[in-house]
Amino acid sequence: MAWTDERVNMLKKLWAEGYSASQIAKTLGDTTRNAVIGKVHRMGIAERAVSPQAQTRKANKAKALAPRKPAKPVKAKARKAPAIRRPDNPIIRPETSEAVPTRMELWAERPITLLELTLHTCRWP
Repeated sequence: MAWTDERVNMLKKLWAEGYSASQIAKTLGDTTRNAVIGKVHRMGIAERAVSPQAQTRKANKAKALAPRKPAKPVKAKARKAPAIRRPDNPIIRPETSEAVPTRMELWAERPITLLELTLHTCRWP
């Protein structure tokens, strides 16, 4: 695809009328949207008319941004304190009568050599 004088003039005309780069590419045929954007950039004709769709969108946006009536204040509802649910059958833990020995006490009690280790012996130091 080459940019002939005829194609460049058509590009300028369509761009000035507000057509999008995709629409211009379809009209010219054998041209991509990016090729149209690149050519417009290189020619320095970034300014253009506003398309009819964009004018409609701007009008709709202006209507949507019209001032609204202030909202009525919402009264805050009083919150109730959450009910505390107690279990029907509380867990009763038996008291332990024996003190749990510390690791050092267990270690001092029965040190094991490497040769005495079995499959069921703890290997933690």
